[in-house]
Amino acid sequence: MLPHFISENNINSVTDVYALLRDSFKDILQELLEAEMDVSIIKFGRTAES
Repeated sequence: MLPHFISENNINSVTDVYALLRDSFKDILQELLEAEMDVSIIKFGRTAES
């Protein structure tokens, strides 16, 4: 499993691992922030309508 992951992501050095993790966390954080913004908009919209 790990050798497949390494070859699939073209990992040849520690720098490649760092870049892969950085990009993965960037995408995860972006999705979390967008979801939080959606929830805030929904809550604000409900408050404004009340």
